Amino acid sequence: MDHRSHSSARSNTPSWMVFTREWLANPLSVGAACPSSQKLARRMASFIPYGFRGTIVELGAGTGVVTAALLERGIDSDQLIVVERSFELGQFLKNRFPSLTVIHGDAVFLDDLLRRHLGNEFRGVDSVVSSLPLKSLPAATVQAIGRQLDRLLVSRGQFIQFTYDLRPDPSGPFPPLSKCASKIVWQNFPPARVDVFERRTPQVSFT
Repeated sequence: MDHRSHSSARSNTPSWMVFTREWLANPLSVGAACPSSQKLARRMASFIPYGFRGTIVELGAGTGVVTAALLERGIDSDQLIVVERSFELGQFLKNRFPSLTVIHGDAVFLDDLLRRHLGNEFRGVDSVVSSLPLKSLPAATVQAIGRQLDRLLVSRGQFIQFTYDLRPDPSGPFPPLSKCASKIVWQNFPPARVDVFERRTPQVSFT
């Protein structure tokens, strides 16, 4: 089977099958036994203002449920950069959203990934939308991702994250970011909470 046949096979594979295959192979990395619902995805996207013109990075896009919601929200394809650690899910996303920049890589190296793909003129990210299973990742990994956000998020930049842990958490996964909004999506299975954090300190300067 040649490369085009492989691409065609991926594009024709149902998203639930791709997700299930990835979850069976890497349950801790995926973090949930079923994909996010459209209601959860649309709630996450709703925190991006209409007419938003900044750069958005999506982490852990999976099969693209949140990606689709962001595009439905009116985000242009040249504003959105998708980062996915799984090679198979990354290929699925490239086939599903051919106009988007989809980067295969780990969020702990986000700065290098973005610089490599966007060039040295890249100066920061205005919003990060994350479906990463932060609660199930090692503490060192979460801290490494936090350092990347500290470097990349511009002043007043947002970090949008969902969690299945509904208990109040005023500080969130990255204490330097201040929580500014929170909403539980009861219609998701299981119910999830969307938290929005804002950077209120100066961005680390690029060198």
